[in-house]
Amino acid sequence: MDYKSDYDVFVVFKDKVPKEKKFAQKELRKKFPKVTLQYYCTQDELIQMVNEGHWSVYITLLKGGRVLYKTKIWRKFLRKLRKINFVEEILDTFAMKYKAKFEIDKLKNMKGYEAAKWALPCIRKRLQLLVYVKNHPLK
Repeated sequence: MDYKSDYDVFVVFKDKVPKEKKFAQKELRKKFPKVTLQYYCTQDELIQMVNEGHWSVYITLLKGGRVLYKTKIWRKFLRKLRKINFVEEILDTFAMKYKAKFEIDKLKNMKGYEAAKWALPCIRKRLQLLVYVKNHPLK
């Protein structure tokens, strides 16, 4: 079943991820049908994603997301995340080129509504990146 989500949720664990992600997603959908469990991972996995070029994760966690529940450990995690110099990391474009090529190749095999539905989040991520870079220039 294809769900339309209004809210994407990050569930971030300190050390170890419980194995019940599918169960958690199912229960979340029962209680909150407009919520999608977007990320269900550890802090280190999120840091690794950012280092691999998943800049929308970085921007969302530091600038765009709303936190419903957090612990003292969360603040430490955000400080660690802030230490990644995002704008300078962009200069290493290998990961970004790889992702862009992957998205273009995947889009070539789609048509019509499915292509548009898949392309819009990709475009949104690119725009999000450009706005972030515009507002945080190299110093």
